[in-house]
Amino acid sequence: MSDFELQDDPWANEPSEASLPSLSQLHQSHTITAASKPQPRRRSQRLEGSSQAPPKALASQPASRAKGQARAEPPEDAERRLDDSNEESDEEVVAKKRRRRRKSCPAEDAEQDGDSIERSIKVSYTVTCVTLSNLRGKGGKLLKTPKDTKSEVLCLQSDEPFDAFKAQLLALFSRNYKSVKNKDSWRWYDVRWSVARTHPTPTGLRTEDHFTIMLGKATPKGEVKIQMTERSKGYRDDDSSSSSPDQSSEDERPSKKRRSKKGKGDEIPAHEAEAAELQIQLDEKWQCPDSKCPSKVCWIAKSHGNIHIPLTAKEFTVWTTAIMKGPDCATLDSPPNHHFFDPDPNSRSPLVANRQVNSAAQRDRFQGPPIHMHNYMNGASTPVNDQATSTPTAAPQPLARVHRGAAMPLAEFATTFGLQQSVMEKFCEHDILDAESLNYLSVDQIRETLKLSIGEFGNFLATKAKWEIANN
Repeated sequence: MSDFELQDDPWANEPSEASLPSLSQLHQSHTITAASKPQPRRRSQRLEGSSQAPPKALASQPASRAKGQARAEPPEDAERRLDDSNEESDEEVVAKKRRRRRKSCPAEDAEQDGDSIERSIKVSYTVTCVTLSNLRGKGGKLLKTPKDTKSEVLCLQSDEPFDAFKAQLLALFSRNYKSVKNKDSWRWYDVRWSVARTHPTPTGLRTEDHFTIMLGKATPKGEVKIQMTERSKGYRDDDSSSSSPDQSSEDERPSKKRRSKKGKGDEIPAHEAEAAELQIQLDEKWQCPDSKCPSKVCWIAKSHGNIHIPLTAKEFTVWTTAIMKGPDCATLDSPPNHHFFDPDPNSRSPLVANRQVNSAAQRDRFQGPPIHMHNYMNGASTPVNDQATSTPTAAPQPLARVHRGAAMPLAEFATTFGLQQSVMEKFCEHDILDAESLNYLSVDQIRETLKLSIGEFGNFLATKAKWEIANN
């Protein structure tokens, strides 16, 4: 038998018409093969370790026929379908990752969509109320720090309207100070706010824009400090943007018109105009001819060797006042008899000499003969009775021995014998640093000089007695 044996053809008994399939049969076999072929594993399944079984072939189609049709399919079509399925699987993996990211970060998705989430927070306000009486001390003096102020904590939501916020503050102020009347409007108060760390500088709170800025600086845990200060009734708010048109029309009050004084404010008194004219004339007349002189206007005393006396505002005032009194006091050529125009300042002032002469003349004028007053009392002429002899007294006893204390520092003296600290400080202020000096000072001198109170004086006497006894 040869290497190639002839075998029976299995299709030999089939008719010749069935040797080649028709176009409809080829299309049906292609559809069945594509449906029965298992899908390739996706990338996500390979990453996650999925072990999903491939889909089974259709029940209506035998497995052997499906395999035969798959074999009959061209390899180029199979590779193209495999690439399309891989691309679809990659797109599904990216879509799954996006869905997972959106589930984990809902806030980011909201920001991407342009929807912002606004939350209302609770803001704590510490409101300090200050009236006009708190700002003034004794004698109406303004105080740097207000006294007897009242504070209260107010908690409001951040979405509270500005009008409601103002109403809350006005009610709080009137509740703390019932004496404040006819001041139920926002314009009668100076309101300032500050936030620790974020905005420590006190800033005015007048408009709704200011209120929005304050809420932006406030935090849930932060505390907003607000100070409301009462304004005086004469205050006038010139800020047109501080309130709305409706509110400004309500707050407007008829103001009293001030009558302007015409003519009186512009006119210069006659004596001032005359003094100014005389000063101009003196300035023109006494221009200093010496270029080396430091002053431009000088009065030259020719009788004293042409001494230059500079003319300043004080000299001009004295000279013009004397000229206005009359030519006997001064003229444009001769200055008045005043020490400002004395060429020799070491000599005696003529004014003082004149006063001394006048006082001596007055003394001589009122001098007269002495007047003797005799007063004869009742019984002055009667002789004086002899005085009774004094009873004999004992001879004076010698002075008792004076006890003196030992010399020691004042600090040791205070510690040893219990001297008060206030008394010791007064001794130090008067330079008494040693206890020995107390032996030469009397008790009255010490009390008057140190100005000791009754308690301090008693403590000093007791301490001194102990000190003297300890030494003797």
